[in-house]
Amino acid sequence: MAAAQYRVREFAQMAGVTLRALHHYDRLGLLKAERSNSGYRVYREADLARLEQIVALKFIGVPVKRIKELLNAGEFEFSRALHSQRIALEQKKRSLELTLNAIRAAEAELRSGGEPDIRKIVEVIEMQNHTDWTTKYFRPAAQDKLQARRAEWTPSYRRGCKRTWTDLFHDIRANLERDPASP
Repeated sequence: MAAAQYRVREFAQMAGVTLRALHHYDRLGLLKAERSNSGYRVYREADLARLEQIVALKFIGVPVKRIKELLNAGEFEFSRALHSQRIALEQKKRSLELTLNAIRAAEAELRSGGEPDIRKIVEVIEMQNHTDWTTKYFRPAAQDKLQARRAEWTPSYRRGCKRTWTDLFHDIRANLERDPASP
């Protein structure tokens, strides 16, 4: 008995996605349709399971490129993808909390008649714009290591590092005119 085949429109309705989404996934190589003898795209039951995985990962915010990597890796590792996405969302949550705290501090400063430090808000927002690189370039295991390293960066440790870098820059400035071969 031949496996059931579904034309694009029928498959889209069955899966609850748009035709445009199916064509997009096909172009990206996420869900390749077979071609019938007459050249029409056709899908099978197995394609429905893959499409459900794509939709679920997309729904929780996993980037399409990452979805393709996960699905093409062989065995689908949903728990790994969930873990990775949870870490990314927790990082975004922390970034948003930092931004909210900076805005609250500025509001409090304004209420007390002071001058808010707008640079602090801008700095926090800029930090937010540079957090997605971890999920973009690192696998979940490496992200976990980065997360552990972040936990070590307590405020006092950061102050010590800042002091060390500041001292280094002062030494460099003080010695710019000196001969590099000198002690």
